[in-house]
Amino acid sequence: FAYVYRGARQALYGVLFNAAYQRVPGAETPIIIREWIGSIVLPTPGSIRKPTLVHATPLTGWDVPPVETLWLGQDLELKQKRIKAFLGCMRCEEHSDGAPWRGYSQIPLHKLILCCVLRYLVKWKEAPLLREYELDAVLATAVSPMLNDPKGLQELQLDKVTPRGLQLASLIMQGIETAIFANDVCGAPIEWIQ
Repeated sequence: FAYVYRGARQALYGVLFNAAYQRVPGAETPIIIREWIGSIVLPTPGSIRKPTLVHATPLTGWDVPPVETLWLGQDLELKQKRIKAFLGCMRCEEHSDGAPWRGYSQIPLHKLILCCVLRYLVKWKEAPLLREYELDAVLATAVSPMLNDPKGLQELQLDKVTPRGLQLASLIMQGIETAIFANDVCGAPIEWIQ
């Protein structure tokens, strides 16, 4: 499933390596990152020994501040730029009609990462990754009051574990890892709530 989040990682590399500031018309040198990502399904024998070359892509449509500014800047306006960079990397910056996604401000911060991952998966263009009932199940689980009861969660017994359930859990967890990486790269616009 690593290829699913490659677009997000490319944007993250673009922010991390200031790709927007290294563009010189006519003399562009691409920023290429070598990724070693393990997979059960390998395209060719021995491919685990070779990295995948991934191009860093800058976020478009606005001037992303350099990574040093995102990390160290103290301006109040910079907080909005951090969240905009985060949403851009996670492909949550706009609706399909081009209007900005302003709904993120209505989402509690501790749920924003999961919402961004689900939005990323729902907007995936190559093939449907989530069925509607699977999305409903993930959302229902995320808002369940049982999450606030650790003892009850420990005692929870599953009648059946399906391969599809494991695939979805892996896909969502890889997305959460990517979103945490995005949060770190963009200067931590989502503060961790204890």
